[in-house]
Amino acid sequence: YMALANQPSETRTDRASRQLLVLDLNGTLLSRTKNRKSMYTRPHVDAFLHFVFAHFQVMVWSSAGPGMVENMLQLFGDYRAQLFAVWTRHNLGLNPKDYNRKVQTYKNLDRLIESPLLHDKGFYFHNIILLDDSPRKVSKQPYNCVPIKTFSHYNPEFGVHGDCELLRAIDYLELLANETNVPGYIKAHPF
Repeated sequence: YMALANQPSETRTDRASRQLLVLDLNGTLLSRTKNRKSMYTRPHVDAFLHFVFAHFQVMVWSSAGPGMVENMLQLFGDYRAQLFAVWTRHNLGLNPKDYNRKVQTYKNLDRLIESPLLHDKGFYFHNIILLDDSPRKVSKQPYNCVPIKTFSHYNPEFGVHGDCELLRAIDYLELLANETNVPGYIKAHPF
């Protein structure tokens, strides 16, 4: 992996194939309320979804359980049918004891790449991007992660200054969409 991350990326002039963009939910695209049944969507989520579905294959990978993820998927509206896949806590490789506990989870891209989901789809480390507010979760493949600031409607800074992280992410992803080596680009040009 590090050998790939140390290789420079080249900018493509054509977009013959799309990259896979893996989206986190809570803290990235939305903020759940304390009762976890309601949520606040992050500002500019509509523009963000419009952009990413036009330029990437898009999937969700959340560390929340399937029921919670199902509720959060409402934010995708009509785009939901275009999701390449939805992965939940079931796909983290947790043992039964840890599955129902609040433990540090990791999104190991090896699990994704080796899954039947990606078999013969042409996705590998060089063309997979993970947008997540918890870069620690992808510490095994850090240069595939675009580490967005955590969105929380409880944060007083949000009320004072607003939040433009998804607009920043669009600008960055627009550049990254043309690159041949995601980890090489992210390592050389961090978000």
